[in-house]
Amino acid sequence: MYFRKVPKIEGVKGVFMDVLGTVMDYSGYEYAGEALYNEFVRYFGVGVDAQTLHSAWLADWEDAFNRMAGYKTARETWVAALFTTLSRFGARTTPEVLSGLYDKYVQTVVRKTHIYTDATSEIPKLRSLGLTVGVISDEEYDIVEGVLKLSGLFNLFNVIIVSDKVRGYKNKGEPFRQALRQTFFKPGEVLYVGDSIAKDVVPAKSAGLRTALLAREGSGYQEGGAGPDYILPNLKALSSALSVKS
Repeated sequence: MYFRKVPKIEGVKGVFMDVLGTVMDYSGYEYAGEALYNEFVRYFGVGVDAQTLHSAWLADWEDAFNRMAGYKTARETWVAALFTTLSRFGARTTPEVLSGLYDKYVQTVVRKTHIYTDATSEIPKLRSLGLTVGVISDEEYDIVEGVLKLSGLFNLFNVIIVSDKVRGYKNKGEPFRQALRQTFFKPGEVLYVGDSIAKDVVPAKSAGLRTALLAREGSGYQEGGAGPDYILPNLKALSSALSVKS
């Protein structure tokens, strides 16, 4: 993948970022998903392979998310989608049982998630530049808090906004509006960093924020067409672009 040099970024007072794929990797979710699948086989007699079950659950989760009336928490959506998926494959369970499994799932994600090394090195640099540094995420708050505290990064963030706290997901814009209300920044003074065009760049741009796509090596992102204001190969490129003096 070719990255042109990231240009100097000026006029930014606050840098907000997603956590999954930006600060923390996907390893905790992968480990927790495998452990959960093993429990499904052991206790519910699920007779399909893990990939088939996971693909079916993702489809059910997307369907539940897209058809959502009003607001449902991450837990509620997770449980409802998984109940639909397991029922399709003949597993007998209840939403109450799955809610208990959700707690174990969250705890496993927190224990097994890894932090990107550039997050550890560059987030303190962003703070040292006098910037307000925050999180805007659709992830479960217990995961965000748990992973950041274990990594020692929690106190480096001035603001942490998760969808369950503001009762609105990023695709509807409420977390971004809340960030502006809390900081009193104008939209153009805030840069939002994430690793997804659809889930990070598009909703942040719709809210008026400036955007940076974190396209780490192997992400498969190709430049071209409408997209983010900046494309970053890593967080070091971000801190460097923000620290460049005129």
